[in-house]
Amino acid sequence: RQIEQEEEKRSHATEEQRRKHVTKIVSLLRGELSDGLKTLKIIRSASAINTWTGHYPIKIELWRAFSDGGEIQWIDDPDLLDALAAAYYHLSLHNAYQNSLLDVRSNSIFSSEVFNQAITAIVRLINDHINTSIDIVSAAEQSCSKTE
Repeated sequence: RQIEQEEEKRSHATEEQRRKHVTKIVSLLRGELSDGLKTLKIIRSASAINTWTGHYPIKIELWRAFSDGGEIQWIDDPDLLDALAAAYYHLSLHNAYQNSLLDVRSNSIFSSEVFNQAITAIVRLINDHINTSIDIVSAAEQSCSKTE
């Protein structure tokens, strides 16, 4: 009986450690998503008033580190994982759009007409996806808050 009680205590301690670990991971990801959400809103404002002059990189390094390091496996909520994956996909997508914008701007071989068409097309892509991206990242951030 004593052996069973000790094993039960160890199991409970292990589960408590797992819960704390998951809470820490989700808390860090929520912070990164919150920053990404702010950046997406800045991008939306800049593109809406045609003041797109800067580069607004969105930080996704925690997600990459946790994914590459196997930490994501600790999150056993499939709905939360789906929300996180979708949010980080959209954040990555906007980083790619911005990099395309920088590539076009830094390439001097384009005629002014082609340059303007390329810039317009990329900004249109950003505008077409920004609200959906904001909604998805916001939902993932809220899902993280429920898990903490």
